Amino acid sequence: MSRRIALVEDEPALRDNVADALRRHGYDVAAYGGRDDALAAFRARLPDLALIDIGLADDVDGGFALCRELRALSATLPIIFLSARDSDFDIVAGLRLGADDYVTKDTSLPHLTARIAALFRRSDLLKAPPSMEDVITRGPLTLDVKRFTTSWHAAPEGSWGRPIAMIRCRLLAGDLDGARADASAALDAGAAHSAGPIAGYCAALLP
Repeated sequence: MSRRIALVEDEPALRDNVADALRRHGYDVAAYGGRDDALAAFRARLPDLALIDIGLADDVDGGFALCRELRALSATLPIIFLSARDSDFDIVAGLRLGADDYVTKDTSLPHLTARIAALFRRSDLLKAPPSMEDVITRGPLTLDVKRFTTSWHAAPEGSWGRPIAMIRCRLLAGDLDGARADASAALDAGAAHSAGPIAGYCAALLP
């Protein structure tokens, strides 16, 4: 069965172009021009992946709201933002709202389809039962090195997994100051939730 991709884009020409390209790669594409139509469809049937623009007609941040609503429906559904907005603020906001990736509209279609395929591979790994050699346990912290997931006292990563992922991205990009700032924010947010793994991971980054 073909994987179903939901494409939410208010520009008809771009929506048709991207949808046609995805169909040529064998995907089943459901295209929507606005947030309300997309959300109604998601509530009836979840796609296998969602590709969402941020600005949807007069709703300048409609994609952000839709991402939040879609993430409430599914914690694991792959979500990609496809937007003309390329500021750090928008990218970080999108990832913090629950998106798995953020791609700007000047990205080539082969690049976009490669990112989609990579997310599907990761999604498949998350659904597969882990093998023992892929799991590392250190006290209350458990790491699955193949599926890139973590748990603390056997509880899923939940709200603290994404802050750690953001810090890793900053470090890989060589942005130590940004990593420290994110670590400080994660500690402040995590303190209220007794988020031990945030403290353990981030403490070494702070001055």
